[in-house]
Amino acid sequence: MKHNKSNFFKEFLKTQKLMHSIKEKWNSELNKVSSTIQNVRIPDTTITGIQKSFQQINDVSKTMANVFEQISKLLAQQNPVFIEEDWYLSEFYYRKLMIIEMYVIDPVELEKLLLNLFDENYDLIKNTLIQKHENRYQIINELFTAFENKLFHSVVILSYSITDGISKEKFGLNFWGYDKNNDLTHSSRISELIDSESVLNLVRKRLNVRGESNLQDKHIEEKEKFCSNNRHCVIHGDSYLYGTKVNAVKSIFLLDFISSLQRNEPAN
Repeated sequence: MKHNKSNFFKEFLKTQKLMHSIKEKWNSELNKVSSTIQNVRIPDTTITGIQKSFQQINDVSKTMANVFEQISKLLAQQNPVFIEEDWYLSEFYYRKLMIIEMYVIDPVELEKLLLNLFDENYDLIKNTLIQKHENRYQIINELFTAFENKLFHSVVILSYSITDGISKEKFGLNFWGYDKNNDLTHSSRISELIDSESVLNLVRKRLNVRGESNLQDKHIEEKEKFCSNNRHCVIHGDSYLYGTKVNAVKSIFLLDFISSLQRNEPAN
């Protein structure tokens, strides 16, 4: 995906304002915590003294909980950069990122970071997918053999296919595409079916942001279709230079993401 410098600058400024608000909130609440801690005294041996000290410690805990609640509300106002750049990261992997790496990072630097994250966890990703989907062992093993031989076009095709199959197996819905009656994407419908208690609700947020790979092909500029990782362009041959390591890694992270989702089973 080519990065629009004008849009990136606007998003960068918006993110800077967000992080400034978080910093101000953090400092304000931290001062309250500091003040409360200073008033905590080693309890005397009386019941009253012990109760008073525990109450002071409880007040500190409540203040810290309020800090994180307020920061979470501020972060919820904006998508992380990895979502805006169409990376699918399961909660296990985005939890490895620092806040600044999620919300205040240049897309090019993010790309380098996530390629390193993938390389460091390559064996874990491969083994986890094989263990969770033993019925698909042959095709998943072929996918990683292709990656190891730098057959990145094949990696993207296979990842998209396996993702679709696992999605249908889990949710009764293909991952790709949309409902032509209301333009609601399948991934958005899946977001309503999952058991999601993820941090900042980022799993559902990711499913509801379509991204280049899942756009209708009419929204991909003609001059960019030949190298786009858009699923429709890839499958139907409009794209033929999509076989890069970045696109291959993105597609495997997508596969890991859909594999990590759990269907929310209604209580009996």
